[in-house]
Amino acid sequence: MPKVANNQLTVKKVESNLPAGRYLDGGGLYLNVTKGGAKQWIFRFSYNERTREMGLGSINALSLADARQAVIKCRQLVLDGINPIEERKKRREANKPATPVVTFKTLCEQYIKNNEDGWKSSVHRNQWRQTMETYAYPIIGDMAADTITIDDIGRVVMQDNMWLEKHPTATNVRGRIETVLNVAVARGIIKGENPARLVLLKAANIIPQKVRTRVTHHAAMPYDEIPTFMEKLTRLTSSSARALAFTILTGARTGETIGAVWSEIDIETDTWVIPEHRMKADKEHRVPLSPQMLAVIPPRQMGRNNLFPGHVSLGLSNMSMTSAMRKLRQGANSHATVHGFRSSLRDWLAEETEAKHEVAEMCLAHATGSAVTRAYRRTDYLDQRRALMRAWSAYCLSQCGEGAPMLQSNALASRLRPDVDCPPDSAAVGDKAASAPAFVHPSIGR
Repeated sequence: MPKVANNQLTVKKVESNLPAGRYLDGGGLYLNVTKGGAKQWIFRFSYNERTREMGLGSINALSLADARQAVIKCRQLVLDGINPIEERKKRREANKPATPVVTFKTLCEQYIKNNEDGWKSSVHRNQWRQTMETYAYPIIGDMAADTITIDDIGRVVMQDNMWLEKHPTATNVRGRIETVLNVAVARGIIKGENPARLVLLKAANIIPQKVRTRVTHHAAMPYDEIPTFMEKLTRLTSSSARALAFTILTGARTGETIGAVWSEIDIETDTWVIPEHRMKADKEHRVPLSPQMLAVIPPRQMGRNNLFPGHVSLGLSNMSMTSAMRKLRQGANSHATVHGFRSSLRDWLAEETEAKHEVAEMCLAHATGSAVTRAYRRTDYLDQRRALMRAWSAYCLSQCGEGAPMLQSNALASRLRPDVDCPPDSAAVGDKAASAPAFVHPSIGR
């Protein structure tokens, strides 16, 4: 086969109006002309007994002389046993700007910042940060998100045998990690599946397939011991003590009480209207207020919007009522919790009144019935609940004297009409509850 001469092309020919086709220059260098007239350089070579083609660029980017120099370098690589195509890929990868390392902690803090305003309570916000700082950050916080594996997630949720001994906490930690890493997957930081997915952790035998757990409820004080407890509580006048009394009388959740503001109190109808964004069920809830409930609310302070103000301009903390309770509880009730008083109220409604199930559940803002039933229900049983809550208030404060410091006259109590503290309707609450000793605020008179 005759040897092909090099440098067959000229600059003039390259720049001329050539028909579509390939034009050999020599040494494996070709000028490729498309039907549209575009021209680019191609290097054809043999590597591992296979013919390869490597694009070098257009004639606008590479002159004839430059193309010949590029081919000389490529031919030398082939002689050295190196694939010039792969070598160019490596060089381009090496020249790429370094991708910033995105750590799990960075992603998590960004997620919390972007979403915390939509979370219902400060409790939820605090729990997110606290669980991540306590359990996740020490192990995976400084790791690049794309390097985290299911083994790393396992080290987090199995530390100190947490998955078995503190399963609810471990479940929350894993779920929050998965939520954060979902962001990394969506942004392309993590290629492939989220390593925190529960199904993957179980499939890889990182965590047990099943965990036997016991459901534990908030410790509650028996309702027949509440009057004695309230007699002690009403000797106090702190904002936290008043908030605790208000929580017990209304059956509210802790977050609902400490987040209460004056604009939620309807003075004309003696009703506390809690907006949907502060309710667990995301539905507005009306609480009928008895004179006793109004009596424990402290006078409004200038420039303070919280019903139960805390330090500076803030409301009470989540632990404020628990701290007040610790000062008073003793003996068998030393482990009773603030939330447990909701259970006490429910027991009283079941055993001491004739309240219908759905009315009693509505007193605690619990959803009852199927979704269809709830969709067609148009009442919240406010009038029936008002009678029940007045009876509950009278029962709780039945051992409190008129001189109890917390129950002294305030602006709300003095506004009440003498007839609002009338005895509860026995038809609504039952004869036993209706006959309970009634507390009447001193400012109302007997």
